[in-house]
Order: sequence, then structure tokens, then C-alpha cells
Amino acid sequence: MPVSDNAPKKKPASQQPELFVGLVGALGTDLSMVYECLREEFCAVGYHSQEVRLSKLLHQIPNTGDALRQAENISHEDIRIRGHMDAGDQLRKSLNDPGALAKLGVGAVREKRKQRSGDLTHASERTVYIFNSIKLPEEVRTLRGTYGANFFLVSVYSPKAKRIEHLSQGIAKSHKI
Repeated sequence: MPVSDNAPKKKPASQQPELFVGLVGALGTDLSMVYECLREEFCAVGYHSQEVRLSKLLHQIPNTGDALRQAENISHEDIRIRGHMDAGDQLRKSLNDPGALAKLGVGAVREKRKQRSGDLTHASERTVYIFNSIKLPEEVRTLRGTYGANFFLVSVYSPKAKRIEHLSQGIAKSHKI
């Protein structure tokens, strides 16, 4: 019996696009574990993963970044989390743009492209950019508006008790309790 022509055919490398994944989850959800699982699965199908940590991008903002670096030197997880939340709120308010952090993420993708190919705008084939972590619907709209059908949103659920446990463990460890 002949092999079916309906079998999926592997696209040539030149037709395997960049992908963009946004992770969203409530405070205390272990998104780093989800990122690692996604990274491994994308690697298994030949995609290179690049993490775009939106909270880390706040460190590039004058004044805000200085305050965050000071908070991180204290090394207490609760202070680090609160500092990043406040800095994100401050950025959105000062720019009157709820999607501001996502726009910083788009800029970070352009920089990562430049590092890989030398060109800010040239798409990196077989690359997936994973945005960790999206907090507002406006950030989702910004990323969907920028990347269209190549953007996928992954909502990660963790029960409240697990989130509290995860946060408590991180805070206690940072206070050496």
C-alpha cells in the first residue's frame, strides 16, 4: 500500500519562523519551571530558546534600575519582588502606557536578534522567544499586535496554597530562615 500524501511534511529551515510565547501566571507561580519545560520541548524539535524576562528589563531604566539594583543587593526575595512590582507600576504610570514593559520586551528581542545575526530586524529562524512574565492584558495586546499569529500566550495555573508555599520558601531562604 503506498504511503499517504497527506502525511505532514517537514518545512525547509527557511520556512520555520520565529515564535513568541508569553507566560502569564499569578504571583508565586513557578514560571521558571514552565520556561525550562518549554525550552526542552522546543529544543527537541530543533528550536533555540531565548528568555525575555520582563522584570529584568526594568534595570535598564534610569533611576528605576538604580533602585532595583540596590534592592537586589539586600537579597531578600520579598523586597526584590515588591521593588520590581513598584518599578513596573511606576514605568507604566510615567509613560501612561500599560503595555510599556511588553514594548521593552520587543526591544530586547531586537537586541537578541542583533547578537545572533548582526541585524536588529532580521528574523532568527528556528528561534522561540519566551516572555517571562506577562502581567497585564495590554502587554498581551502589544505582543499580539507586534508578532501576530506567531505569538502564543500560555496561562499557567498553580493553586493558591502552592503559590504561597513557593513564595514562602523563596522568602525564607533569602532571609536565611
